[in-house]
Amino acid sequence: MKLAYSLIALLVGLSLSPIVSAQECAPPPITANSAVYNIFTPEQETILGELTYQRMQGDLRFIRDQQIDDYLNALAQKLIKHLPPTGLKFQFHVVDIPEANAFNTPGGYVFISRKLIGFANNEDELAGVIAHELGHATVRHSASDFSNYLKLILNVTQVTDRKDIAEKYNLWTLGSDAGKERLKSDPTLAAKAKTLGNKDDDYLLEVVDAFAGKTVGSVLLETGKGSFDIETAYSEGDWLVLRDSENRVLAYSIVDGELKHRFFGSYATINPKVNEVVVENYPGELTFYNLSSGEQVAK
Repeated sequence: MKLAYSLIALLVGLSLSPIVSAQECAPPPITANSAVYNIFTPEQETILGELTYQRMQGDLRFIRDQQIDDYLNALAQKLIKHLPPTGLKFQFHVVDIPEANAFNTPGGYVFISRKLIGFANNEDELAGVIAHELGHATVRHSASDFSNYLKLILNVTQVTDRKDIAEKYNLWTLGSDAGKERLKSDPTLAAKAKTLGNKDDDYLLEVVDAFAGKTVGSVLLETGKGSFDIETAYSEGDWLVLRDSENRVLAYSIVDGELKHRFFGSYATINPKVNEVVVENYPGELTFYNLSSGEQVAK
């Protein structure tokens, strides 16, 4: 009986004791992935994140709803206050994509699909998804991935100010300093560029296998003295599909680097198993094309 009374007294004492000191403890330092290769400081990663976000605005459909934005930010802030300092300013956006998914990009940008929010059974499930993405951002996975891409493709091992980061991020033209260095390092690619006139406004695109850590193909793209820009690039199997600023989808073979087809449209995806590309010609209107012939299969 004395033991029972002692336990009760202990529990009562614990329930009445202040917990402020526990709440005020500083979050633990970031140790996960501390040895991972990353050339970006938090300030430089913020710039990289802004550049990535600017480009993504032309690639994704954003749900612009202040009430939803406020709700997500309020929910996220409950989690962020428990994170160690990162030097990043987190931002949250809802996007309209077919998948129930969430992902993050450099600089603390977190994107959640409308479908995922709709599938969440309760706020706790949504908070779990946000916490997962915050974990990636906190240990700076995206900045590390981009650091590896720069080193692999361009042999870039450091960045400096906004101008320098922007040049390396948009490093597609032959006239850029790193573009010229890339041609110097690859005589075959340089010879091909010479046949195109080696114009400064032409694009150089490298397709990288991120898992294998190697370049699997290169594409040189004539722009007609900068008459159009490349908005997005997407590869699958032996194909590279680009969307340009003239509302065209360009299909290139990664094997020989040659342009095979042009389609009118804004978005495209490849199914290599059936050798087809699906192009959104107009909002909600899809057309299926055979990649070998370029002919329409279905609509």
